[in-house]
Amino acid sequence: MIVKDTVRGRLGKVIAWDDTTRVVTLVPPDGGEQWETDAFRPGNEQADRP
Repeated sequence: MIVKDTVRGRLGKVIAWDDTTRVVTLVPPDGGEQWETDAFRPGNEQADRP
């Protein structure tokens, strides 16, 4: 699943989900360093959507 990290403004592929902290671990879709965020939305969702 691809999501958008709304803090960094980056798209990432979800590789892990922590249900307790609601944090996802992401990697760039084309590879690279992983990172974590708790501020995300579906990658195809518009920011101004209600």
